[in-house]
Amino acid sequence: MSSALTRGCVGLAVCTIWWLTSGVALGQVQEQRELSLQLEHPQAVTCVAFTPDGRRLASASDDATIGLWNAHSGQLLHILAGHSGSVYSIAFTPDGQRLASGSGDNTVKLWDAQSGQMLRTIEGGAAARCLAFSPDGGQLAWGCDDGAVKLWNPDSGELLWTREEHSGRVKCVAFSPDGQWVASGGWDQTVKLWDASSGGLLHTLEEYSSTVTSVAFSPDGRWLASGCDDGVIELWDPDSSQLLRTIEGSGAPVRSVAFSPDGGRLASGCDDGAVELWDPDSSQ
Repeated sequence: MSSALTRGCVGLAVCTIWWLTSGVALGQVQEQRELSLQLEHPQAVTCVAFTPDGRRLASASDDATIGLWNAHSGQLLHILAGHSGSVYSIAFTPDGQRLASGSGDNTVKLWDAQSGQMLRTIEGGAAARCLAFSPDGGQLAWGCDDGAVKLWNPDSGELLWTREEHSGRVKCVAFSPDGQWVASGGWDQTVKLWDASSGGLLHTLEEYSSTVTSVAFSPDGRWLASGCDDGVIELWDPDSSQLLRTIEGSGAPVRSVAFSPDGGRLASGCDDGAVELWDPDSSQ
């Protein structure tokens, strides 16, 4: 078996797919082969996302477009054009049939991922920096430059709720595995937990000394991980809002955190180019 890891390169219109063999030792990355897809974006690639089945890859760019690619052959399937500003965030629905995009033009757009057709546009009031679909695909959360967290019904186009509790840019959002909670983090050095149904604020996690750049729930919902600009990763119990442990990484700003599908490993990606793997039970 093999798995694939994508890397978007800011300042270069190139996306690289690395094929990784299974059974790699903790903390190591073994390169089996490299396939470089020369994406035809004339400006920087800001983010990438796979469909859940791994067959297609979306790339967003400062050129205000999104490319949809065959992840195996590198064939360009569609160019999604409609934004008038840089595209900062993209997310596929869990079934891979639709794609959401957030832009500096203060809109979020929903696309048919098969045909490339734009389905609807919602005015966000500020740039959408991060997006996340609920596990059933029935809700879309996003965080904005003005500190707002919003929840949208992508089927009806209805804006379900907006909350403006953050005092600065929201950098990350994530749904809990059961879809009941939304976590958000940002410039104000907090993580907030929201009731996805009502938009009620459940907890504010404040044990931070720098911007929170990434949040992720473990697959069983037992942990909430957060990565920060100061290089620290924190693991929380989302039910009690208790800080369980702090992980000191390479010291470089953490840009992304993600759990493995079985929850047994936590990965972090940092500004110094390091990708680190952790055992969340022991922080080793």
